[in-house]
Amino acid sequence: MKVEVELRVVSDAEPGTGLGGEVVDDYVPRTLDGRPLLRASHLRGLLREQVREIGEVLGRDGLCEEIFGQAGRAVGDEGILSVSDAVARETAEPRFVSRTALSARRTAEGQTLRTTEVVAAETRFDGEYHLVAEPGSLPDLALRLALLSLPAVGGGRTRGAGACVASIPGEERSPGELLDAVRARIDEEIAGPA
Repeated sequence: MKVEVELRVVSDAEPGTGLGGEVVDDYVPRTLDGRPLLRASHLRGLLREQVREIGEVLGRDGLCEEIFGQAGRAVGDEGILSVSDAVARETAEPRFVSRTALSARRTAEGQTLRTTEVVAAETRFDGEYHLVAEPGSLPDLALRLALLSLPAVGGGRTRGAGACVASIPGEERSPGELLDAVRARIDEEIAGPA
């Protein structure tokens, strides 16, 4: 099953490539035509964290491994999910943000100035994931809930960067309604066949 995904960043995001130079410490990953993107591996990692938390809170051990496969997996144990890069709808002009650490005397600490390229707030990204599961199944519902619950993307999330709103075209249920549906599926599993 293919599920389309829309992400809108509501604060500047720092999805970084890990590549930098003398002046800029990190650049935004881009497509060949210059559009910013959120790497599939990053999105998969964020979804994994969300699904792991959902499984732990609801007492459903193994849900994360069922969907994503084992961490550090061997070839052939990729789970039932594949995620694509999410690509910005338009080419964006780069913005740069510089930060430095302050000493106790509120002056700049030596060697702490960092400049990173950022994706501007309100940038919209389109992506998709493919799930080998039936619509309405526990993995389907858990992934939808995980996606709609994503608080942020990119680096600097703990400093407020990359806050986002995710949506699935055609998905009318709220995260609360999806949580209820996930709980119901888990209760069905526990009760067993009628």
